[in-house]
Order: sequence, then structure tokens, then C-alpha cells
Amino acid sequence: MTRINHLLRYIILPVMLLTWLGTPRAAAISLDSLTVDARLGYSLGGTVPAGIPATIRHLNSYKPSASGMLGVTVALPIDQRWSLHSGLRFERYAMSTDAHVKNYDIAVTRGGESLEGIFLGDVRTNAAQTQFTLPLQAGYRLGKQWRVRLGLYMSLLTGRSFDGWAHDGYMRADEPTGAKVELGHDAGERGDYEFDDHMRSFQWGIDAGADWQFSSRWGAFAELIYGVNGLFQSDFHTVSMKLHPLYGTLGVIYKLK
Repeated sequence: MTRINHLLRYIILPVMLLTWLGTPRAAAISLDSLTVDARLGYSLGGTVPAGIPATIRHLNSYKPSASGMLGVTVALPIDQRWSLHSGLRFERYAMSTDAHVKNYDIAVTRGGESLEGIFLGDVRTNAAQTQFTLPLQAGYRLGKQWRVRLGLYMSLLTGRSFDGWAHDGYMRADEPTGAKVELGHDAGERGDYEFDDHMRSFQWGIDAGADWQFSSRWGAFAELIYGVNGLFQSDFHTVSMKLHPLYGTLGVIYKLK
């Protein structure tokens, strides 16, 4: 999968773009047909594993935090149906969860003491990221008012946090049969963790959307993003499962040009 990711990022996509730009159809397109719009949306989602790991038994709670996006989108029509879309978005994605886990690898601190091992109990997770995002999408018009879009996005993170605590359970230190360490509910008794520094500063993934233009100036949109290269750096293994941002956004469009 890593090799495929690198091929997409550095070889396949640039070659496809350069090939298309060299075609007669691309040369015939006038920049006067460009449309520009502003977008504001509210986002909901979370940082999720690929599939449901056996270590996560059930979700106790999920709480979305203030999330949304503000951006400008540029669309270049290719013909009556097809178009290319890009732009720049400022986004914030955040959520909090509490899950019951078993045989869960974790590293925490309690009262200044570092602990690492296999945990059974509840784990609270708070994740947030702010970023500037560049989308690259192909659009297809469905009638006069609707358009669907599909492509990739690239994000540069300007703020990132991933922290929480293990509580109401016990840890087997270092191995499944290691010494039993109780972790309580309150501060000082629970095991805290913070993995901000291990989050990626660059993310990319799949970006799908749909637009509804219900007047000459105003419209609405829906967006769904899924981070392919994962939340954490490849050399970080304390969190054994690979986590991916998965967020949906609903918002309004205002046509600028």
C-alpha cells in the first residue's frame, strides 16, 4: 500500500495531468469560463480505524467538537458535462470518544510514572486537527442544478492534537501476563497519554462531493473526505491500529464569478 501511495502522489497523477493538458480539448478551453465560489460548511465525523479491531469491544460515547470548513473553489468546464475543480480550504476537524477495550496496547503516564502494556477498560480519546487543504477533483453535471465531484485532496496541518486517558480498568505491564496495574477514574489515578508530535503534518486522501445550485448565486454542497495515508507517522507504533480521518461536511455556496 505504501508503494501505491507514493506512485499516486509523485508519478501517476502528475503524468495524467500533463497528458491531459497536452490534448486539443485542453488547449481549446478558455479561462473565461472559470467559475469561482465561496463555501462555508459544518463537519461531522471522526478519526476511525480501517474496520473495527477486535480490541475495541464497544463505543461508550461519541461527542463531535466544533468542526467545519471555509474555502474558495475554482471550476473549469471541459465540456457541457465534465469539469475540473480545485481551490483552497481552511478546515478544522475534531471529536471525542470513549470506548471499552480489551487486550489494547497502550503507553500512558500516571503520577509522573511511565507505563506501557496491555489494557482492559475504557479509553478516552480527543483528536483535533486544523489544516489548509488543496482539492483536485473531476466534476460531472447532472442536469442544470446538480453536479457530483470525485478526486483527491492534500492537506498541510497547522494544528494537531491527539490525547486522552485510560481509565476504569487495569493494565498488564509489558506483556499479557505481566504485573497488574489498576487505573482509576479520576486525574492522578488514570493513565494519561498525548501523541500530538507523532501525527503527520501532511495528509492526503479521497474527496467526494455534490453541489446543488438552487439560484443564480446561492447553492448547497455535501463533501466527504477519507484520509488514505493515516493520522500518524509510519514509524509510530504505540497505537497499533492505523487511524484515518473520516468527515462529512454540509454547507452553503455563494457564487463569486
